[in-house]
Amino acid sequence: MESNRKQTIFMSVIGVATLLVAVIGATFAYFTIQVSGNNTASSITITTANVAAVTFTDGPAITVANAYPGYTKSKTFTVATTGGDASSTIGYRIQLVTTNTALSAAATNSKEFNYSLSGTKTGSGTVAPAVTKADMPKTNTTTTIGNGTLTGNETHTYTFTVELAERGAAQDYLQGKTFAAIIQIELATTEGNRTWDESTSSWKKYTN
Repeated sequence: MESNRKQTIFMSVIGVATLLVAVIGATFAYFTIQVSGNNTASSITITTANVAAVTFTDGPAITVANAYPGYTKSKTFTVATTGGDASSTIGYRIQLVTTNTALSAAATNSKEFNYSLSGTKTGSGTVAPAVTKADMPKTNTTTTIGNGTLTGNETHTYTFTVELAERGAAQDYLQGKTFAAIIQIELATTEGNRTWDESTSSWKKYTN
């Protein structure tokens, strides 16, 4: 009986020792992975980039009323970052949110009522690809018209142009029609998508 008791205690000690080795080994491996390559560093500083603002020359709204064939209207806006590491990147999308599509729904010919988008940049990021005379959405919806990436401290400037093209023929079917929409900038973050609120000059959580 005494022999069996000693054997049980001995096996328990071996079991605990093995568990400690396993735990210590796992913990050491974990921290080794975390600090690998930083052996001589006295501290680690992380600075996150800040999307400073989205600026519209005359607000984000687009309203087309009393238009005539040959009519064009342009809006300029910027998306910018400040702070952060020079290699940090922030992706965003440009969206057209239509709220009154009576005019675009009546424009039955291709590119008759269209929009264009062009952009420039001050850094090494990527502006949204140019869009040339794309048909306006014919229903109230949210349409992504471009995606861009800001790198480091950078400003992207865009020009959005609306055109009611002249066809060289009667376009009476477009009379009395109105179009309304807004340009919306959306960010993808770890806490969910954010859209720019022009009324408060701040980012808010996107709800659709």
